[in-house]
Amino acid sequence: MKKIKLINSTQLVGEATNHFDFAKLNINIHCSLLQLEYDSKESFPKDIFLTPLRQYRQLEIAGSFTGPDQFIHYDDSVMEYLRQHYDHLKIFMLENNGVSTREIIDIWQRWSSNHLRAGTEKQEQLVAEFKQQRNIKYPEQYSMKFYEECSKFLSAQNSFIDNGYVYGTQWLIEPIPEDVVNKLILYFLERTSSYLQ
Repeated sequence: MKKIKLINSTQLVGEATNHFDFAKLNINIHCSLLQLEYDSKESFPKDIFLTPLRQYRQLEIAGSFTGPDQFIHYDDSVMEYLRQHYDHLKIFMLENNGVSTREIIDIWQRWSSNHLRAGTEKQEQLVAEFKQQRNIKYPEQYSMKFYEECSKFLSAQNSFIDNGYVYGTQWLIEPIPEDVVNKLILYFLERTSSYLQ
């Protein structure tokens, strides 16, 4: 397997004040976008349509708070904090090449870890409905309890098995749309014209 780094970048998106000691905190968003290509002799991973893919793009986005000479926090919980408190924090947030930090937060919520989907397109759509009905939020959606509840819900919808695929038995890939890739490149990379032409 060959990995090509399309984006491996950190963007300083703003500053905030730490209410514990009133130190300035930098708010950063980290983005890794890889193109993975498999050799013809390897078994190809499948997408949410159960189609084998010889190549695909893999996206990881995370946030961090850093203070003076200090690493504070780095993971998905920072992105969730930014999502929940964006209206309060937006005065600190930057825009880059016409792409707002709000758009990047939305991309994180929808597309980050696109290579770790537990279900087919049909199953994922039903799980999204289930999450909305139950008002399930981060990080509860990553718990074993949530998986068990999803499995029961899908079984009740006659969709725990879809086209022979049993929900949660493999990691499937959800292909990232080109417009999302282009926004990420505009936001995280300074020179984008050669890629976007």
